[in-house]
This record gives sequence, C-alpha cells and structure tokens, in this order.
Amino acid sequence: MRKCKANIYKNREKTTVFGLFHCWGSEFEEFENGPGNYTVAIIEMSDGTIKTAGPSELQFLPDSFSMPGWGEEDD
Repeated sequence: MRKCKANIYKNREKTTVFGLFHCWGSEFEEFENGPGNYTVAIIEMSDGTIKTAGPSELQFLPDSFSMPGWGEEDD
C-alpha cells in the first residue's frame, strides 16, 4: 500500500486527509436518465475507516513521509 493524501468533500466542505491507498474502485450517482459511474481511490485512515476520493484529489507521498496521526516517529 502507498501513503497518500487526499481532499475529501462532505457537505461542500473540503478536508485534507492522510491515509494508505488500497486500490481504485467505482461509485455511481443515480440521475433521471440512469446511473453515472466514476472512478474513486479507496483510502484507509489511521483508525481503520475507509474513505473514497476522486483521482484528481489524490496525491501519492514518498515512503519517507511521516503521516500525521499514524504514530510514526519523525525523521
């Protein structure tokens, strides 16, 4: 798994989170003329919860990056 940071939007508010990228997935929204599918990144948070983010909101981080909230020691 790769370290990453992502912008997550909820109720039109942006939050930046740090986590571990697991894989790409797909989600959909239902519209009047049918569903619209889109790709998302599946990200594990430090507390074990899962978040999803769009590909343009994801940034992979170097292995040496110390992630906030993960109990890693700073170099």
